[in-house]
Amino acid sequence: DWLDRERPALRARLSAFLAICEAVDHAHRHLVVHRDLKPANVLVDAQGMPRLLDFGIAKLMDGPGGETTLGGMTPAYAAPEQLRGGEVSTATDVYALGLLLFRMLVGDLPETRRDASLAAVLSRLDLEETQRPSRHPAPGHALPYSLSVLRGDLDAIVSRALRARPEDRYATAREFAADLQRHLDGRPVEARPPTGWYLASRFARRHRGALSVALAAGLGIIAAGTAVTAVRRLRRIARHLLAR
Repeated sequence: DWLDRERPALRARLSAFLAICEAVDHAHRHLVVHRDLKPANVLVDAQGMPRLLDFGIAKLMDGPGGETTLGGMTPAYAAPEQLRGGEVSTATDVYALGLLLFRMLVGDLPETRRDASLAAVLSRLDLEETQRPSRHPAPGHALPYSLSVLRGDLDAIVSRALRARPEDRYATAREFAADLQRHLDGRPVEARPPTGWYLASRFARRHRGALSVALAAGLGIIAAGTAVTAVRRLRRIARHLLAR
């Protein structure tokens, strides 16, 4: 409701999500897994600060063993291991955070989560990590930006959070938030392969001002050199004409 009413810009949405990650990380550092992260459990105050609520089915990580949460979880935001009755961990909350971020960026859940029935969600779990916010066919609500701005870093970050195997995701909410902060700072994110072109593009983004000055200076030097060459050539032609 807050997103629909305020229609915040992309950076404001990401900042709000980082605050949610901070709350989840605080729980994780106190050995608590929330297990039911979803929009209904996040309220936003008058200053735009999100508050994480409802730890009713939270689990204390006090030892091994996979306690199932099939009776109390929300299938639309549950991780694969929850839906299959497996062991939960901090990576379980990371998965739900990935779905929440998708919803905050696009205004809707991935197509794999459109049907809230448990059977339908289970049948499409293998396709989950292929969902990309920038390719979402029809945003659920009007957005103040084009989905094309999500292409690249944000697509990769969401995809990593939605990996089917817990060990392939960000291990904690803190790692998730750290990669998102790298994106905001213009630094390479861990969710993308560190190719030379990608690293160079991030460097250029961080140092846009300095590179603009260097480029202008370089073009000036080239222009000056071209002008000097032209003047020398004109002098040679003039001397030739005078000699004739």
